[in-house]
Amino acid sequence: MEHLGIPDEHRSRGLTIPYLGIAPRYDGQGLIGFPERHGLHSEDLANYCGRSFLPRENTDPLPFSPDFIESFFQEWLWFGMLDEFALACGLPLDLSTFIKTGTDGQRIASTEFLLPYVRSVAIDQLIQRDVPHDLDVGNSVQIEERYSPSAIRSCYDPSSEDVSLQSLISLIMESEAYRKPQPKDRFSRFENCLREVRRTMRPALLYVDTIHRLEIAFSVDILCDNLMYVILNIFKESMDVKASFFEYYMSRFGDRMKAGNWCPARAKSVLPFDTVAIYFKSVLPSYASTPHMDCGSIFCSRQSHDVNSLHAQHDLNTCDGKCQVLAVDEQKVIDILESSGIPGIQCIEKEDRTFDLEVADITGGDYIAISHVWSHGLGNPNQNALPMCQIKRLFRYIQNIGSPYVFLWIDTLSVPVNLKYKRIAITKLRSIYQKAYGVLVIDRHLIRVGRNVLERKIQLLCSEWMRRLWTLQEGRLATRLYVQFRHEAVSVEELCDIDEVPADNFVFGDISRPASLAIRLHFAHQDHLTRRFMDLTIDMAHRSVTVPTDEPICLATMLGLPLEQYKPYPTMVDIYRSLPVLPPDLLFLENPKMTAPGFRWAPSTFLNQDAQDFHDSPDADSALLMDEGLRITRSCIIFKNDLQFSDLSQDYLVRDGLDITFLYYDNQGMRGGFYANAAIILNHTGSRFRSYIRAVLVDNLVLSNGIYYCRFQRHLMVRKWNGLAEEGDELDTGTEDRYTFDGEFQQEETFCVD
Repeated sequence: MEHLGIPDEHRSRGLTIPYLGIAPRYDGQGLIGFPERHGLHSEDLANYCGRSFLPRENTDPLPFSPDFIESFFQEWLWFGMLDEFALACGLPLDLSTFIKTGTDGQRIASTEFLLPYVRSVAIDQLIQRDVPHDLDVGNSVQIEERYSPSAIRSCYDPSSEDVSLQSLISLIMESEAYRKPQPKDRFSRFENCLREVRRTMRPALLYVDTIHRLEIAFSVDILCDNLMYVILNIFKESMDVKASFFEYYMSRFGDRMKAGNWCPARAKSVLPFDTVAIYFKSVLPSYASTPHMDCGSIFCSRQSHDVNSLHAQHDLNTCDGKCQVLAVDEQKVIDILESSGIPGIQCIEKEDRTFDLEVADITGGDYIAISHVWSHGLGNPNQNALPMCQIKRLFRYIQNIGSPYVFLWIDTLSVPVNLKYKRIAITKLRSIYQKAYGVLVIDRHLIRVGRNVLERKIQLLCSEWMRRLWTLQEGRLATRLYVQFRHEAVSVEELCDIDEVPADNFVFGDISRPASLAIRLHFAHQDHLTRRFMDLTIDMAHRSVTVPTDEPICLATMLGLPLEQYKPYPTMVDIYRSLPVLPPDLLFLENPKMTAPGFRWAPSTFLNQDAQDFHDSPDADSALLMDEGLRITRSCIIFKNDLQFSDLSQDYLVRDGLDITFLYYDNQGMRGGFYANAAIILNHTGSRFRSYIRAVLVDNLVLSNGIYYCRFQRHLMVRKWNGLAEEGDELDTGTEDRYTFDGEFQQEETFCVD
């Protein structure tokens, strides 16, 4: 697994792949047919991958031990794929170099020489095109400037890192016009071998007691993924092959991460479903000292739920926990706020070598604002004070970004504890973060992260700072956002830009660029108010807040609403009323609902949700807020009779004449009920849809002036069957555990939902 570019300081946390060496060595005569050449059958091997060795029907047990079968899989699928890869690339590959002796004397399957081999393949492609060795990337290839292949080979030394693999591949792409035709059959053969591996590995991993240890199974699947990327990057040949069993690896690596004190809620990032990404993330340390075995993918059980229980902590890296606690003059902070100023902090060393905190109005001056998670030791709900060790640390950080005389702004010191004046400070937060010279992120885990760029990106995405609501607004409002790591503070913009010359390992699958894109999406700015609202609420799904009433305050701040107009603070009703139009998808989000009349359809929170997304543009399709509720136009099913749901979660049918049947199920569990004058509103317009789509059940329909006024009741999922179903779908209308109702499908009706 050496080819994946794991940071040096974390390599000991990665998987070591043992070379089993029990079965016959791979013979180099083709992956397909290898079992048969040894008296076995590939179909039988796939059937006998459980250590309990229970054969399927009409099959006989194989006369081999599970260890032998696992070793046979390694020879067949791992070494076999390496050999097939070499055939596809057109360069010989010595498979024996992929077996080495580890530090403990045990033989391991090593990919140490895979990257140099890939460089050789890239150079071979340049030689075949007669590309000049001194050609700069970006120049067009001139045929008359060709050099001899030997000169090219000597100047593109496979072991040299002077020329990056990215540069070599760029030259290959620029010289595409001079490429000699490649035999297509060798790529189709490679593709067929990939399919054989996928066909064999997936059922093998479905066994609860699979014979494959994680190291062996993952080494096979990740190798296939990586080699496909190489073929795509160098030869521009894509493979139509099923993905590896990502869910299996996500579960197994998730268990490893939890054992390493990763909170599942924190580890759940927005990186794409990718085997390289989940493995890379699993080898990174959590930097957490406490276990999270009871946490789920949404809630952290160790998260503080009482802000008053928090207290400022000492920096135990530099302090014995007994240093002086410095408090600011709260009255000076209040005076500055009352005069419409911004209270900033300066640390003054006195003649007796003690320190004092000076409060000053920093309006129009240079200051660094701190963005932090209160439970990480910099929060103090009882007093505008922090230990001296923390003050020194903060000024050391901000002076590395700004001048030696830069001021500090941190809510712990600059926002009064007094509730009256705290409100004044909160109404200024938008301006404070926007006008700061910079906003510095301080997270207790991020400040332990080293220099590896990809680790910095992934740790940022998985940080507790990324999971808190207040930090979302602080990060989005900042003009220049910095993150404090172990050795330095780095701007988020700079961190995301370090992709122009990626490490050579990108050829096996690039997760650095997707990570940069994910970070940028967190801090993207939308001018359209409703679009900004949609963007923010998507980001809020994986975040939390200690005080629930803070959610509309943060939303209002980020939406640019004037907080001073709300007494004392805005509510979710105020947020909805502030939007000129609403995204129709709001009605179909399965979030907790409000109880206020006219808003019983509306999400009461966007925090701590599994996922929430918006598929419609507010420009093309909008919902409007009326006094009675949400007005929306959608396809629907209007029932001809009252509905009676059972107390059990099950599927239901609704018929519309003879041609169309709808299948829907209650996705809110065991909850029976009676609904009069009911309808199902579909998150869809038109007549044709195939997969399950979101829907809501409403009742008490009253038609007035072309609008159905109704009451929201529950969420459903709906699927159309029969004539417009997907090919291959069949409906057993005689199944007893499905209830059937009569209804009428309407392609487009307007509703006002309360």
